[in-house]
Amino acid sequence: AFKGLENLQTLLLRSNSLQELEVPFFLPLRSLLHLNLQNNALMSVDTLILQLMEAIPWVLLDGNPWVCDCATYPLQQWLKRRQGERWGTGVRKGLG
Repeated sequence: AFKGLENLQTLLLRSNSLQELEVPFFLPLRSLLHLNLQNNALMSVDTLILQLMEAIPWVLLDGNPWVCDCATYPLQQWLKRRQGERWGTGVRKGLG
């Protein structure tokens, strides 16, 4: 769906009932600066997806029905690290 959109900087996928994210989704989006995934149906995020999202400065994930279990531990750690970056303790700042 995003083939040929290598220069896309903002992707708004808020309130689309997305249940999962797949790696091929992110591969063509090398210039992405803002990703809004708020208010979907995401319950967890794969570790590889989290690694790909590292390159995106602004990622909005609130409003999803996250499952709190051992499988979401990588997501919890990613969010903690990004929260530190938001408040200036890391290299990147400005997460929403």
